[in-house]
Amino acid sequence: MITAVLIASGFSKRMGQEKLLLPIFGVPMIQRIAMKLQQSKAGERILVYRNQEVRKVTGDYVHQAVMNEKAALGQSEAVKLGVKKANPQSSGYLFVLGDQPLISVEVINQLIETHQKHPYRILRPVYADQPGNPVLFPSDFREQLLQLEGDEGGRVIIQANRQAVLECSFDCREAGLDADTWETYRQLTKKLES
Repeated sequence: MITAVLIASGFSKRMGQEKLLLPIFGVPMIQRIAMKLQQSKAGERILVYRNQEVRKVTGDYVHQAVMNEKAALGQSEAVKLGVKKANPQSSGYLFVLGDQPLISVEVINQLIETHQKHPYRILRPVYADQPGNPVLFPSDFREQLLQLEGDEGGRVIIQANRQAVLECSFDCREAGLDADTWETYRQLTKKLES
């Protein structure tokens, strides 16, 4: 079983407002991603949130929602919370970012299916030659994930374990895009409309 950890406890500093609630086809961005996870082969879905509104719009699509009271300490706190709350029988953790609204069920499922064939590899998607998210870590990396500090996230573990990384290629560059700024959000909505 794979545990999908939906990381949604950032502060949207570059956007200046809660970007996860911005609409994509009339649905809040974070809700759209949670819906994709619900449709996927992820056996467990955990939301790590900070804003109650974010929890409200995603509650029906996740198995548990965990408040990140240490969100100000960086993304590593969300990662650690997700790992701690995951089912002990989970064979891996798929870390899904809440600001990647074009992520598809197909990408998520392909990562999960690849994990079944390569259960000890860290799986990182590459979108048209650009490495991105979500990244899947086998449960063997649980202790390393729990040692993360600040805003480093899983990147540090990837750099320290390059021999364990298996890159999964996808042609759809859009699936890897995130909405960090107003400009990227507008670009994403334009792509969807077209």
